Amino acid sequence: MDNKLLRVVLAVMIALLPLQGQLYAAVTTITSTTISSQGTLGSVSTLSVTVRNSSDDSANATGLGFNGAGGSQVITSPQYLDITFKDNSVGFQAITLATDNRTAKNVDINGDGDTTDPGETGFKYTGPAQGSGMVGVTNTAVTAPLVWVIFDAVKTNTAGVNGGKGYAFNQPLKTDREYYVQDKRQGEAAECTDSVTGAYESGAACDANDPIVDWDGDSVKGAKAYDAGFASTLFGIATQFASLAKAPEDKNPTVDDDSNAATPVEIDGPNRETNDGNVKLYLATDYNGADAQQYITGSLTLELVTIS
Repeated sequence: MDNKLLRVVLAVMIALLPLQGQLYAAVTTITSTTISSQGTLGSVSTLSVTVRNSSDDSANATGLGFNGAGGSQVITSPQYLDITFKDNSVGFQAITLATDNRTAKNVDINGDGDTTDPGETGFKYTGPAQGSGMVGVTNTAVTAPLVWVIFDAVKTNTAGVNGGKGYAFNQPLKTDREYYVQDKRQGEAAECTDSVTGAYESGAACDANDPIVDWDGDSVKGAKAYDAGFASTLFGIATQFASLAKAPEDKNPTVDDDSNAATPVEIDGPNRETNDGNVKLYLATDYNGADAQQYITGSLTLELVTIS
């Protein structure tokens, strides 16, 4: 008898198993109890950057180098920036890359470890428009632009640049996929040409008779607002996840038109992102058309920011 009853109970249970997780047309509540729940998640915002040698990924304490053997050319730095981040702030976060060359800085120009030698204190860009990149040491009114690309892992190249270690920037640059470093102060509040001599002037030197300069033809005269969006290397940060800027982006995946690719390949893929809070940023400078002199910046800065 007991065995028969057990078989009946098991049969009923097995028959009811398919009903688990099913949706019903109507539910009538007999009684209920409401339970409150709450919790607080602490905030975390960290950003660390290490300059590493592309040759062996070792740390480099002296920073990025862009030494040209002579002549005008694009120079890929033999170092890269190893960036680690973690952020869970409310809002839309990004990591920006920019210079601030119009703000005076103390810069170690001769590499002796201090910034007190003549010409090293109060060093800044003194020319027109946007002074992004590296500033000339002899002529501080000119710059050599910096460009960057970003990946979620260390790169190698088939072009033989830096021994095949790291990303190889195109010669000439392909600025639709290799992005310029922006500067935080894009022009002075007033920039003009002297009405008599035609010379460039700025600030208080501009009087009512001096035409204000519109450097890039966008009808906005004088200083332009710094746009953190254009300076964002990665964005949409959610703890250790982020979307990477499309630098580089292979515009024609059916043609091997990028020196960093051995075969035709879509460099950025369908989604450029990282989920481990670590990225690698490579930089180059463009000496094409530049004066033969030393160039330097003491204000190349990465910032974890909230964009609103």
